[in-house]
Amino acid sequence: MLSENRLTRYLMYSIGEILLIVLGILLALQISEWNEARKLQQTEFKILTALHEDLSKTLQDVEKDTHLNRVSLQSVLNIQDYIDEQASLTDSLLLDFEIAAFDYKLYDLQAAYKSLQSKGLESISEEALRSRIVFFYESSVRCLTRSENPPKWGHRR
Repeated sequence: MLSENRLTRYLMYSIGEILLIVLGILLALQISEWNEARKLQQTEFKILTALHEDLSKTLQDVEKDTHLNRVSLQSVLNIQDYIDEQASLTDSLLLDFEIAAFDYKLYDLQAAYKSLQSKGLESISEEALRSRIVFFYESSVRCLTRSENPPKWGHRR
């Protein structure tokens, strides 16, 4: 057998087969990692798109509320002038009383942020962006909603 080089050929063939199997496994693992990375990028893009939509709608609501609060403030000032001057009651003043009674509050949309939290904040690959998103929702939005719903002061029994 040794004189015919059969053992050497067999060993070379076996080593070649093992190398092909190892390369195939490594290639399959690499393709799997690429596919997983692509899925993570798609998930991140969907979350960021949803966050952008929620924030755009919230911004529109803030701008609308800011305008309505300015109108309401002007109505309050008109009522104050009425009281200070002891003027006669007019239809426009009655409208000012109605406008001043409205309460405009921020209705922030947090569905995308809650989705991000459930999927894991690590879904956002860029750490600085992730930190800014968390700060905005955990600090800024909470501060705004707290200012709209001040604590009720009173005696506890």
